[in-house]
This record gives sequence, C-alpha cells and structure tokens, in this order.
Amino acid sequence: MPATSKSQQKLMGIVHAIQKGEADPKDFSKGAQQMAKDMKPGDVKDFASTSHKGLPDKKEEQIQKLKERIRSMIREKMMKEMNVTGNVAGYQTPYAFDKPGSEKKKAKQQADLTGYTPVNEVTEREIQKQLLSTKPGDKIEVILDDGDKRIFQRVGTDSRRQPTFKYIQNNKPVGRDSALSASHIKSVKMMNENRWLELKNEETPAKAKIDRGISNINKQLAEMEKFLNWYGRLKQENGVTNETFWKRTNRNIYSIKERLMKLEQKIRKISE
Repeated sequence: MPATSKSQQKLMGIVHAIQKGEADPKDFSKGAQQMAKDMKPGDVKDFASTSHKGLPDKKEEQIQKLKERIRSMIREKMMKEMNVTGNVAGYQTPYAFDKPGSEKKKAKQQADLTGYTPVNEVTEREIQKQLLSTKPGDKIEVILDDGDKRIFQRVGTDSRRQPTFKYIQNNKPVGRDSALSASHIKSVKMMNENRWLELKNEETPAKAKIDRGISNINKQLAEMEKFLNWYGRLKQENGVTNETFWKRTNRNIYSIKERLMKLEQKIRKISE
C-alpha cells in the first residue's frame, strides 16, 4: 500500500529502518517503536518506498485511517497473547509509575474487549520500567523467578543505555556490573525509603554531602536536557503536534512544568 502523505512516508521510513536493524529504536518515539513491533515488514516497506513526488505534506484523513489500522493490528496481537484458559493468576508487582492497581485495571479493560483473561506479560514490562526508573545509588530488593531474594544497587549505565547493578553483601556492592534481565525477575521493590537516614548518618561533613549531591543533580539534569532536545527534534522533524499526543503525555508535561517550578524554589533556598 503506498503512502498518502510525505509525513506518513517519512514515519514509515523510520519504522522500516528499525525493523531492519539500521536504526536504534530508542532514538525514536514509542509510537514508532510499537509500529515496528506490530506491523508486517512488507506493509511497512510498501509505505516507505512511496515516492514523495505529488504527495501532500499531511493528509489527516489518511493518517487517521493508518492509526485505526495500527490499533486493529495491536488488538489482534493482544488477542493472540491472551490466555484462553482463564486459570493464570497474575504476579503481585509494585508499580513504578502508575497508581497501585491501575495496570491491573487496564489489563482487565483489554480483556473485557475480547472475552479472554490477560497473561502476565505486562508484569515483565512494568519490571523493566522500574529498573529503568532507578538512579545511580538506588537500592532494589529483587525476587527472582526461582524465589531467591537479593538486593542490588544501581551503579551506572551500559553501552546499550541499560541500567547496571551490583549485588549487595554486607551493605556493600560486590561483583561485576551487570544489567538485570526483567524476564527472570518476579518482583522489584524500591529501597529508597532509608536513603535519608543513610545520608544523614554518613560519616562525611555536611558540606561535602551537599557538594557531592549538587554535582550529581547537575549531571542528571544534563542527561534530562539531552533527551528533551532529542524529543524536541523528533517533534519538529516529523511534524508531530501536541494534539496528537496521548492524554497522559500532556498531563505528564504539565506535571513536569510544575515540578520544575518547585525545584527552582528549592534550589534558590539552597543557594541563598
């Protein structure tokens, strides 16, 4: 099927490159990553190989049809991934981003559409989100799929931008840095509630703690700024508008703005 607009052809070119392994999916939007997973390579190639000549920049009606087609393909994939036996119980996993129970509610809503029972694939996805949400120094309690319970500390990021951890023994990280596999983890529990006490009781002058902490925050903000620049470029180069964002994306943008304002007030108090 040929593309009906330049923006559609450009988007499909990105999806085609992801499927062929010529582009890193993490450099592009979640929408493009999902399309690369759900669409057939042959269909994507048909869209991507369309000539730009004579195509409009955008064609809203065709874009809407494409979105509907993608949604249909996702629904079909979801039906294949659901368990028809109705006997599989879900793991009780803490959620890093949503309110407790919200992910279970979403899975139930999806199941109601098809009459099936959702499997535990969402658990692995949420565990991966939790691992990615950690920061260097964070400790997590991990229960592996064999029931073994261990504590790890985030120590950095590998070449694939995956968080790396070290096993904790006697309150000290030991062993080699390694990325944890979400597929072998049953649950993850953040252990940051005691970090204030650890910081407070650490045998280091308060000034040194603040100096080191502000330096780490500055590095983290630089990383955030880099990603925001990338997302801004993606938005501009692909003609994306905020009207096409997910509702929660716009809510998250508003929340980030509010938090940045509060952070500005807190940093001003520290600097005075």
